[in-house]
Amino acid sequence: MIQLVSYSIKKGKPDFLPMKHRLFNVTSRITNPWRVKSLRKLNGLDLEVQQFINNCKRTKAMLQEIFYLLPLGYSIGVCCHGGKHRSVAIVEMLAEYARSNSIEVEVIHRDLDIKGEGHGKSNNAVV
Repeated sequence: MIQLVSYSIKKGKPDFLPMKHRLFNVTSRITNPWRVKSLRKLNGLDLEVQQFINNCKRTKAMLQEIFYLLPLGYSIGVCCHGGKHRSVAIVEMLAEYARSNSIEVEVIHRDLDIKGEGHGKSNNAVV
């Protein structure tokens, strides 16, 4: 099983990633949905944010860059500034791809607090 982890670059790299992992910073590659007033209070688990991210010019190329690592057993850490929009949406897209290719994944959204319950999890990705 591989881990797909979203996190905020402000809070540092997760210390629980396995030895075989790669990190990707999407901060400069994908427009921040937080800058769109209607998306600001949402997060990367919300369909509107996922569609916004999916429509960004650089998203498809970045996903292709990461997809090839998943069958090789690499866990993936994806960070953005706040760890709530871009990194969460990208991890959800990666999880959907992995599951559709029979790759077992654990999704962790380290800095996404859902109703005060800690790490968020969802299976609602759009690719």
